[in-house]
Amino acid sequence: MGKHQRDLINLMVKNVLKKHQADLNLDNISSEQKREIRAMVENIQAEVEQFLDKKK
Repeated sequence: MGKHQRDLINLMVKNVLKKHQADLNLDNISSEQKREIRAMVENIQAEVEQFLDKKK
């Protein structure tokens, strides 16, 4: 995964946490939680890419 993708994922996660006024942030969640979030985002990214491919 490239730096731009990681930055985008971090930004999206921060926005979600901020929206929910969570006490969590990327600095205080476990590595396992970060891996789980990253996997979720990668799945979403794949679904969006498939959706866009169908629109072509």
